[in-house]
Amino acid sequence: LEISQGAASEGKSAREYLCDLRELGLGSLPGTAAEILHDDVRAVICPDKLNTAEWLQVVGDAHAEGISTTSTIMFGHVEGVEAWAAHLVGLRGL
Repeated sequence: LEISQGAASEGKSAREYLCDLRELGLGSLPGTAAEILHDDVRAVICPDKLNTAEWLQVVGDAHAEGISTTSTIMFGHVEGVEAWAAHLVGLRGL
């Protein structure tokens, strides 16, 4: 979310913004507010955050710029096993 908002405020793509941050010394994006990568669940638990495709794009852009990331999964709320699986498949695709 912060990368997307920062890029928008600078009038840049997320990848351009990440490149600038890497050049300034950014080496990793820990945490990354993934919550759970399933849009139906995200609409309930974090409607103000990036959707799944946007999140995956930003993290993919970070990887393309050589920036390491980590991700968590938040579960036990309104989702089911299919949402857990979608989350893991999305991460594996990166």
